[in-house]
Amino acid sequence: MSSAHLTQVRKWFFQSPPAEWVMKQLRELLIGALRLGPVPQHVAFVMDGNRRYARNHQIETVEGHNLGFEALARILEVCYKSGVKVVTIYAFSIENFKRSRYEVDALMDMAKVKLSQLAQHGDLLDRYGASIRILGQRELVKPDVLEAIDRAVALTSGNDRYSNLYFSVSSKN
Repeated sequence: MSSAHLTQVRKWFFQSPPAEWVMKQLRELLIGALRLGPVPQHVAFVMDGNRRYARNHQIETVEGHNLGFEALARILEVCYKSGVKVVTIYAFSIENFKRSRYEVDALMDMAKVKLSQLAQHGDLLDRYGASIRILGQRELVKPDVLEAIDRAVALTSGNDRYSNLYFSVSSKN
């Protein structure tokens, strides 16, 4: 059986309602176990390896970035449910802007779409009391993406109960 076929079978299986229910129950059990121990107050993530993942799985680079964002969304939920108060995401490095125009535009468009979705479904952020903050060099970001960023920041500005979500746009230093 080919690797692509196995991937499709795995995807079909894990998207079936019984498997999704089991995974959700297992996730909640593990989050409960995490809450029993010391929970860090601040966790940071570096968004790295999406291109390598795409190359290793023979998928489009942009799809690798999309899958990376989906993984980030899942881990953010774990952070919030386990009691982490601050999450920082190092999302865009200066080096990212040296990539092909296609890839940079795709990353910017993805950021705009995901932030717009957050703004449309602000109840999720309200539920966790999360506020979004942007750190770094805003002038590097396209104006339409800045608008989506500013909307998401404004939407969550009153949320100070629990969590802060910081996105960094800057150089590595």
